[in-house]
Parts: sequence; C-alpha cells; structure tokens
Amino acid sequence: MSLRTQSQAPSPTTLATKFRAWRAVQRGRTHLRASTSRDGAAALAEAALNFASALHILGDASATRLGIEAMLLLSIVHDRLAERHDGLRHLDASAALSREALSWNIADKRLRARLLGSFATTLVRRGERTGEMAPLLQAIDIYRSALALLGRTLHPASRAILLAGLGTALVRVAERKIDIQVAHDAVATLEKALRLCSRRSTPAAWASIQNTLSTAQARLAERNRDEELLLRSANGLRLALQERRRDTTPIGWAATMTDLGNVLVTLGDLRGEPSHREEAMRCFRSALEELPLQTSPRDFAETQMNIAALLRRSGDQQSLTEALSALDAAQLGVTRIDCPLDWSMAELVRAQILLDIGHLQQHGETLKMASDAVKSALSVLSPEIAAKAHDQALYLDRKITKSLETVA
Repeated sequence: MSLRTQSQAPSPTTLATKFRAWRAVQRGRTHLRASTSRDGAAALAEAALNFASALHILGDASATRLGIEAMLLLSIVHDRLAERHDGLRHLDASAALSREALSWNIADKRLRARLLGSFATTLVRRGERTGEMAPLLQAIDIYRSALALLGRTLHPASRAILLAGLGTALVRVAERKIDIQVAHDAVATLEKALRLCSRRSTPAAWASIQNTLSTAQARLAERNRDEELLLRSANGLRLALQERRRDTTPIGWAATMTDLGNVLVTLGDLRGEPSHREEAMRCFRSALEELPLQTSPRDFAETQMNIAALLRRSGDQQSLTEALSALDAAQLGVTRIDCPLDWSMAELVRAQILLDIGHLQQHGETLKMASDAVKSALSVLSPEIAAKAHDQALYLDRKITKSLETVA
C-alpha cells in the first residue's frame, strides 16, 4: 500500500467492509500486546500484517477514525521493530505513517494528540540512534503541542504518557548539551508524569515511567555526586521490577536490570564499595540472558558495553581481554552506518581498554590500536552530538599520544 501525503475525504464503505477492517485491527492489537514476550518479534510481524490488512481493506476510506487508528498502531509496531533491528527503515516507515495520518483533518483532539505523541516518540528514537539533535528538539515541540492541544481535559494516563515522552526527550538533550537546567526539567516532567499514572490500573505504563524517572534521576545525581538521589533512583528501579517481571515481560525486565546495574556502578564509585559493582555485574549478566542479539541488537550491545566498561575497572590482563571480547560482541549489534552514536561509544571504550593493555605490556602496537579506536570514535562524535563523550575522546587521544611517545 502506497502512503498518501495529501488530505483525502473518506469514501463510503459498507458495514461488512468496516467490520472486516475492525476485526483485523483487533487481531493486530492482540499480537501487539503479546510483543513483550520472548517471541515478541513474531508477534510484531503478525501485528504489522493485520494493521496493514485493515488499511488495505479500507482503501480510500483509510482517513476514517478506524483507518487512522490502524495507521497509529502500525507506526507503533514499526517503532518496536526498530528496537529489534539495525537500520533506520522502520523508524522512517513509522514517521511516514504518522505524517500521513496527521495530514488529515482529525476532529478528535485526543486521537490527534496520540498521533503527535507517537510521531514525537519516533523522532526521539531516531535522535538516540543517530546522535542528531534536531529530531530531539522537534520531538520536544511536538510533545508540548500534543499536551497543549487538550489542556487538562486529557485522560490522566494518556497525559502521563505524553509527559513521559517529553521527559525522555529532555533527558537526551541534557546529555548532549551537558545542561543541568534541562536535566532538572526532565526529572520534574517525569515526576509529574508518574503522579498522573495509576500503578493499580495501568501497571505496565507506571513501571515504564518509573524506570525512565529513575534513570533521569541517576544522570542528574551523577553530575551532582548526589548519593541520596542515586539511592532514590535505585529504589525506584527496584519498584519498577515488581511490575516488569522476568516471566511476563523479559525484555522490559532486562532493560530495567541494565539501568539498575548502571546506577549501582555509580553508587559504588561514590561509596568506594566493590559490592555495588559486583551486584551491577550480576544485573548486566542476568539482563543479557534475555537480550538475544537477533531480536534485541541495541539492548544487547548496550549491556555488553556496560560489561566491558565494568571489567576494565579490574585492570588485570584477563579482565581487560574479556572486556575486549564483550565489545566485539557489542559491535555485532550496532554498526557505524545505522547506529553511529552507539558504535562510536563502543570505540571509545575500546580505546580505553587498549590503552590499559598497552600500559601493562608496554607494547607500542597495542597503543597504536588504541589510537586508531579513539580516532574512529572522534570521526563520529562532536560537541553537538555528545559533548561529554567528545571531551573524553579528546582527552584520551592526548593521553594515548603521550604514551606512544614514551614507548617510542
């Protein structure tokens, strides 16, 4: 089915046609709900087929409410498929569907707000993957437009989802700009989202927002060296794990375990307690068991990078060698073309590990490999994309250069 970019008036359809389309949408919804299971990829594929079938059945009448609903759900499927596959094609497909649906005259403000929120989420994911700032800033504007569209009349749970998306976008911008005020705004926005979301009636949404809030708190606490806020972050993630159980939502559970591991690493650094780092490694390795490369490449890569960074702290030859193996595995999940930011961060960690090995062995070739890795990272990183990582890479490059001069 070709995507239409011009507004079209709906064509008359028979009740039988509408019913067939409605049935296809309901089947798609069932598969979409099942997509958090271990066999989630197959469920997403079935969901996509059913939503696309509904649009095909409706034909020129896709501009009706049922058709717009099918387009919205199909765009969500493409967003979820993007999490499982390298490349940007699913994000591009999702964005195209959202733009087409938004080009139509939608009288229902709540439906239009949902479409805007879905489109903004796609832009955030694109910004996360490519390192581009423009999609994140555009997403922030779109989330705010969606929230303003209905004011206070929107259902609290739906408003909470929009606020959570806005908070996530603010977190990403704060990371790129190293902007402490934006980081505070992100936490405040996510706290507001959590207050609007009922744990009892919507436990999955509540757990997702709690998880996002806790990671935002951890980022802010790391900047301020705020131990109390870090503890609140860790407690919040443990609360999220009560709803994101391994047996029912393994991928969500694994994502929260990875976030908890990151918080424990930072807490261990502040307190100087090895036990926190040991618990963090258990979190990472447990999460990896639920993140197969084939179905969750980016989450798999992120967790492998966390393992590599933590192994590096041991400083011995065996741990450093294991860390390099973890990085090799991570880069099976992300590529320079489709995930440049993730790929460059892996290269930065690789450079740090190779520098450590070069110091242990006093080996010039290893140091040259470290120099190549950091230059690869710098070929992608810039102050606009990731200011903190860019500064780290420049510092590391100077450090490697001095080490090479000493060995020579």
